Amino acid sequence: MLCVWQFVNSNMMNEALFLLSLSLACIGLYGIIRRVERWFRSGYIKNFKNKHVLITGCDSGFGYMLAKRLDKLGMPVTATCLTEEGCERLESECSARLKAISLDVTNEEDVNDLKECLEYELREKGLYALVNNAGVSQPRVVAEVYWSKRGDIREVMDVNSTAMANITSKFLPLLSRANGRVINMTSASMRLPNPIGVTIAYVVSKAAASAFSDAFRILMKLDKRNVSLHIIEPGMYKTSVMDIERITKAYERGIERIPDSFKLKKTFEKHSANIIRSLREKFNNSASSNLDEVIDYYEHAILSKYPKKRYNKLGEPSVVLSYFPSIITDNILSKPALY
Repeated sequence: MLCVWQFVNSNMMNEALFLLSLSLACIGLYGIIRRVERWFRSGYIKNFKNKHVLITGCDSGFGYMLAKRLDKLGMPVTATCLTEEGCERLESECSARLKAISLDVTNEEDVNDLKECLEYELREKGLYALVNNAGVSQPRVVAEVYWSKRGDIREVMDVNSTAMANITSKFLPLLSRANGRVINMTSASMRLPNPIGVTIAYVVSKAAASAFSDAFRILMKLDKRNVSLHIIEPGMYKTSVMDIERITKAYERGIERIPDSFKLKKTFEKHSANIIRSLREKFNNSASSNLDEVIDYYEHAILSKYPKKRYNKLGEPSVVLSYFPSIITDNILSKPALY
C-alpha cells in the first residue's frame, strides 16, 4: 500500500513539475513573440515629412500634444480647434508647417468648408492621415436614468461617434489618393461600462465609435481600398475632458430636473454626491498624468510601417476585466463601496 501511495505521489509531483515547466515555457515564448512583434513594428515609413495629417480636437489634451509632436517631427499638420483661442495658441507655439483652423466637428458647413480647402491644397498628394481625436466626456446635463432626455445622449453621440463617421467619409477620397490612414479615438471604458467612472452617454458613444471603426476597416478591405484604420483605447488620463468641476455642475443640473414633490429627491441628491466623490477619488488616485503614452500610440499608428489595429495599455483594468465572465465583473462594479 505504501509503495502505491509513493507511486501516486511521484506521478503527481512529476505532473506538477511538467505543468510548471510548460507554463514557464509559454510565458517565455509569449515574451519572445512580443519582443519580435515590437521589433517588427518599430520601423517608420520613409519621407514622412511630406505626409499631411489632419487632427480634430486640438484645443487641449491629446490633440494639442499630438499636433505639437508631429510639427516638431517636421510633418505638415492641419489642426482643428473648437475655439479661436485654441487656434491662436497652437499657431503661436508651432512652426509655419502647422495650420490651425476653427472647426465644430458637428457643424456640416464647417466640415464642408475644410474639405473644400484641403481638396484644393492636397489635390495631388492627398491626405496621409486623419486623426479623429475630438470628443466630449458628458452632456451638459447628467441626470438619473429616470429623468434623462433623448438629447442628453445625442449631445455626446454627435461629437464622439456621428461626427467621426461623417468626417471619415468626407475625407475618404483624399485618404484614398494617399493610401492613407484613419486613427480614431475611442476609450477603454467601452470595454467594461462603469457608470461611476463615466457617464452612460459617453460609454454608448465610444462603443458606437469602436463599432464604426471596425466595420469601416473591413469595408476598406472589401472595397480593395488601401486605407487602413487604427483605434486608440486610452484609460483614464488627467486631461481637460475629465474636468471634475464641469462634471459636478452637470450632475447638479441633473438634480434640478427632479420635481421637488418627488419624495426621494434627497436620496438622489446624496447618490449623485457619492458618485462625484467616487469619481474625484478615482481621478486623483488612478488617472494617469503621463499623457505622452497616448501620444506615443498616436505617433506609432501614424508613422509605423506596420501599425497595430488597436492600441491600449497592457494591464488596463477595463481591458483585462472585459475578458472575465459578466457574473464576476458585474459584482465587482456593483459593490456598494464604489458608491
